[in-house]
Amino acid sequence: MADAASPEPAAKASLGSQAARGLVWTSARALFIRALSLVSFVILARLLEPRDYGLVALATALSGYLPLLAAGGMAPALVQRPTVDKTDLDTAFWMSFGLGVCLAAALAVAAWPLAAAFDEPRLRAVLQVLCVAIVVTGLGGAHQAVLQRRLAFDAVAKAGMIANVVATAVGVGLAFLGFGVWALVAQSVLAPAGTTFGLIVQSGYRPGRDVSLSRLRSLFGFSRNVIGMSIMAFLTQRSSDLLIGAFIGTTALGIYSVAYRLIVVMLDVLVTSVQGVIFPVFSRVQMDRPRLRQAYLSASRMGALITFPSFLFVMATAPETVEVVFGSKWNDSVPVMEVLCLVGPIWAVMQLNAALLFSIGRPQVVFRLSVAGAVLQVVAFAIAIPFGIVWVAVAYVARLYIIVPVALVLASRALESPLREFLQGLAPATAATAAMVVAIEAAAVAIDDAVPSPAALGLLVAIARPV
Repeated sequence: MADAASPEPAAKASLGSQAARGLVWTSARALFIRALSLVSFVILARLLEPRDYGLVALATALSGYLPLLAAGGMAPALVQRPTVDKTDLDTAFWMSFGLGVCLAAALAVAAWPLAAAFDEPRLRAVLQVLCVAIVVTGLGGAHQAVLQRRLAFDAVAKAGMIANVVATAVGVGLAFLGFGVWALVAQSVLAPAGTTFGLIVQSGYRPGRDVSLSRLRSLFGFSRNVIGMSIMAFLTQRSSDLLIGAFIGTTALGIYSVAYRLIVVMLDVLVTSVQGVIFPVFSRVQMDRPRLRQAYLSASRMGALITFPSFLFVMATAPETVEVVFGSKWNDSVPVMEVLCLVGPIWAVMQLNAALLFSIGRPQVVFRLSVAGAVLQVVAFAIAIPFGIVWVAVAYVARLYIIVPVALVLASRALESPLREFLQGLAPATAATAAMVVAIEAAAVAIDDAVPSPAALGLLVAIARPV
């Protein structure tokens, strides 16, 4: 059966050139969106209070997993299948849309008791507006899958970039007009809504009524593991927000969120963008294990050369970075940021392993690892929360470093490749990063407080570049 989502032009280009082009577009999208996010955050951080950020972070912790449920894991399930036809697409679309509507309605009703439980009256309205993001996410899954199967990453990138320009402009405008927390809420809703609209326009797919229960069961056999893994990943990332908001307060949560947000920006640009390209590429060569192994090792070396120095540089320069970028009122976030920077290198490995296991049809393995990580993190957070937000960050990082050796062993077995081959590929990046950190720390000690933060940060960047 012909693949309804794979037009002839995509078939003519070599897989390598498509992957390279896709990586450029996906990385450009992530960099552009996160640069916009960073610019808007720098502006908004000076207009809004930590409590505003804490409130939106708490609302996201309570509701942010619902768009993942609404999407139903259908896009990865459609991408992984060897062929896809109109019935597959229609089935996936209506399942995701219907689920999104039901989940949004449930959250709108639950907003009243949740606001009362957290003693935060503004939380109700924020949650109810965020329901829009749930519905629009459910609308876009099948359209995104069509574009990804074509390796049309430029179309996906353009949709996200334009949507985020609009969302950022509206959010900053509302902040200047004095709308406070609603500036952040508007950005959170308009970005996914605009992205979905762009995907629909560019995919060429229009939903019909060719829905099949048997196709739904087939798709759900794969997607249920994707959903489970996504939910576990969300819980492990956001459980800290929920606990901090409940037991320490929204102001402390705002401080924690600032540090975490910078790390998320870097993860999206340096890690998630690469994973979004690698998964379809791995899926194309899943039956050719030697080729798949080579692609995995090359991707791991490239990822290490990008992520290791980037995250460790921010860790070493956190005091100067926070002072220059966000302002002195956010200085309490420095120790949290220093700890969370250790997430970057290990997260790159986890994302690469997840892409590998998904591509060869083993999403259940990723899901089980996610469950183990979530359970471990809940225990770690329960221990850490009485000691403050820095120890919550330590617990978050420690959980990943416990889980990743297991993931590496599983990936090594799947590729029938010795683990040392992977570790040897990381050695150059590790050595270069260690030399950079030593040079930066030595320079920071010599500079001390004699140089203003902007000049000090510029000097440290100059020292890091040749290393």
